Amino acid sequence: ANVVRVSKRIEEVLKQGRRRIPKDYIQDWRGAEGFIDFQSDQLAGTVLVDKSVASTMQVLPTNGNLNMEYIKHKISQAFNYRESKIPHIISDSTQSFRLVNGLFDGLPGLSVDMYANYAMIQINSRYWRDYTRKIANYLLKFLDRCIGVYLTENIKKDTVFRQYLEEEYEAYKKNNMHLKKPKRKFKIKKSECVAGKKAENNTIIAREGDYKYHIQFDNGSGTGLYLDQRENRLNLKELLKNKKNGSFLNTFSYTSSFGVVAASEGYHTVNVDESENCLAKSKQNYKLNNLDTNAHKFWKKDVFQALKVFGQDRKKFDVVLLDPPTVSRVTIKNNENYKPVKDTFTTKKNYSELVRLAADLVVPDGYLITFSNTLSFKPYE
Repeated sequence: ANVVRVSKRIEEVLKQGRRRIPKDYIQDWRGAEGFIDFQSDQLAGTVLVDKSVASTMQVLPTNGNLNMEYIKHKISQAFNYRESKIPHIISDSTQSFRLVNGLFDGLPGLSVDMYANYAMIQINSRYWRDYTRKIANYLLKFLDRCIGVYLTENIKKDTVFRQYLEEEYEAYKKNNMHLKKPKRKFKIKKSECVAGKKAENNTIIAREGDYKYHIQFDNGSGTGLYLDQRENRLNLKELLKNKKNGSFLNTFSYTSSFGVVAASEGYHTVNVDESENCLAKSKQNYKLNNLDTNAHKFWKKDVFQALKVFGQDRKKFDVVLLDPPTVSRVTIKNNENYKPVKDTFTTKKNYSELVRLAADLVVPDGYLITFSNTLSFKPYE
């Protein structure tokens, strides 16, 4: 395989031990995209280069070509680390947790989530496609609890999972050429079972700590429970247990996993989301945990508008939680005729306004809990 010699500028970043090379350094890269071996006067290694993702250059902790042996080792290493930290979760086949967390586990652009006895592989770089089926089969063999593996792609400009017919795909690989878009030659799926047993109706019930949630596997990464928030849900339980019968405002509630935790601790919850489908699933999760949906509120409303309504009504909450998506269409401002206008919410552009509106709704000794999943967004911003 060809080895790319990196510039002095990139070498200086590598010497610092950084795994993510700043995006503007891509102009110094002289190689192709994909998993590429590199070297400099003092360093050598492998880097994933993909201009379609936010982190365009991510360094793997390996000094050779990416291969299945390396991938298996990293998955095993990730499992052993989690087993040492949360053995009771690993041994309980009904529990949910993130097994592989991208670059942090030496596999940039790849995550593996465990929902009870099913695994969900998610890739956000197309350069993982050659490995996903092999990884799925390995997970079936490596994990005693695993009976089925789903795959979803979260790839910019290619957000649907396209599975060409086997003969077309083999022709593509053999000839190394782009095929014309064939009629009825591909299926478009958000996600699919690629190894083992398919879940009935692609849905299961899985646990996270003391709580149960409906999990949906045929909706891409939107399974109904984001496992990167697992620790935060457990922390929320600890925060709330010392004060019962408070009020909890859950914004951008999705399927209301945070709401389930708060309601289980005796809080009256208000879950706000603009998706009627998400609110219906929220109610299902409440019922699954023996929570009376009539005792709580599920409001289909634009979050910015909801916060303004609460402010006008001088409504206060003991806890307000903000967990916005990175990008969303919301009603942020009014036009010259004072009618609500839809705009694109982004963390960098609108987060401070969101926090300002929410902070006014918190009682003096209450809590405002905020989250951001934008890596480039710093707290001081």
